[in-house]
Amino acid sequence: MRDAVRRAAQRIGEFPDIGVRRPDLAPDQFRFLVIPVFDYLVVYRAEGLPRARIMRILYGKRHLETLLASLTDH
Repeated sequence: MRDAVRRAAQRIGEFPDIGVRRPDLAPDQFRFLVIPVFDYLVVYRAEGLPRARIMRILYGKRHLETLLASLTDH
């Protein structure tokens, strides 16, 4: 899993627009990239920053709305 997260982070660094926006889960400045083998989501922010910033790595089968509620404070 560590290698999959590392690869995802490298992809985000190279292509910050690679992730999708999920307005149902978080404000528009956040993007989501799936790590499919492990069913994890990388939640990151790239807009307006010199480098993308990973905010959360979450198991996709958890209650995401609750876990991401604090992102509205950023």
